[in-house]
Amino acid sequence: MQKKHLNCCVWLHDSSSMITRIHISPSVFAQAFLRFQAQVEQAEESSGAFRDFQSGLAYSMEHYKEWLYLEARRRLSVETWMEKQVGTGAILKRVIQAIEIHEDKDHRNNIVEWQGRKGPGSKSTLKLLKAQDDSRERPRVEKALWQMYAMQADSKTCFEQLVALLGPRYDLISYLFFIRDWNQFMPVKSSFFPEVFDLLGVPHPMVKRCNWENYSGVMARLREVQRHLQGYNIPNGVRLLDAHSFCWMLGCLDEPPAETAKDTGFLPMRPEAGALPIRGQSEHGTTQEQLEEIQRAQRRIGDLAQAIVLEAERKRLAAHGRSDLAGRVRDVSHEVSLGYDIESFTLEGQRKPIEVKAAAKRGNDCRFFLSENEKRHARSSMCAGNTSTTSPRTRNNPRENA
Repeated sequence: MQKKHLNCCVWLHDSSSMITRIHISPSVFAQAFLRFQAQVEQAEESSGAFRDFQSGLAYSMEHYKEWLYLEARRRLSVETWMEKQVGTGAILKRVIQAIEIHEDKDHRNNIVEWQGRKGPGSKSTLKLLKAQDDSRERPRVEKALWQMYAMQADSKTCFEQLVALLGPRYDLISYLFFIRDWNQFMPVKSSFFPEVFDLLGVPHPMVKRCNWENYSGVMARLREVQRHLQGYNIPNGVRLLDAHSFCWMLGCLDEPPAETAKDTGFLPMRPEAGALPIRGQSEHGTTQEQLEEIQRAQRRIGDLAQAIVLEAERKRLAAHGRSDLAGRVRDVSHEVSLGYDIESFTLEGQRKPIEVKAAAKRGNDCRFFLSENEKRHARSSMCAGNTSTTSPRTRNNPRENA
């Protein structure tokens, strides 16, 4: 099997011509997904294991956002707006109605702080509300809203205009973008998402950073989460909204209890060259769709194997009093030229490169592909005395070995 995800990442190119590269390590994401599955299954209100975002706990917790978007769009009724309304207060009225939504406890807008629960001054919509009665500000705010919704003006320009007019209220501005186009934008809470991004290995401070550059970085991370989730063959697909829900649930559900069982052992192995497959044997009778599903399953096994090895190396070093080295163990699988997946260390501090191979066990055999580059690096490491060959058993499936 070829190396997985080596050149996959999200490149963000916004209207300011800034290009940002966002890459979540497959093994780090595999760990996060395992945690997510455990959180969902163990939650008190859960009906069982995670299946998709259209059923179970994910649906009951997060479906309100879909309803909220559709209700907000209905209240906006952008198709009825006319440019001559700019300055009259009619557009402001529509937008405020699309924010102040509270049908019942399950159908309400809890994304924007519009109710002033900590006093009138805590409302994120304060300047928006004041503009209704301000003859000088009202046309300026409505012009910005007209350009954003009716004219679909440049996103960066709209964001900066709204911040200047309404203040740097991240919850409000991101919500206004969300109800503009939920295929491109999501609502965010600046005090919440940084913790999730830290967990995914892509840190991104947001507090007091309500600007287009920062918001673009948030969206690039959510699209990278969406890309990873799409590789897990989740039924009914994965929308950007679902990636947002994944992050929200990952951050707010209780962490699964720490395992008390002993760590799974490592089996000493000595790989031997296997017989070459007969040409056409593996592809015979396999449709393109089936082949793609096989490849997705192989990638998932590979990601899980790397996550297990990464965590095992960190625990090994920490258990021997080398927390300093444990913090430096990292996934380098996306750096193709290195020829290995995990960069770890011996207890003495020497570099310990690890190539992770994963395969579904068939009988007594486990087969995997070793490239010439990987073979060359393995031999050089063996000459340096920095290698051993082991097979960590995975917890999820006793027939899968990494």
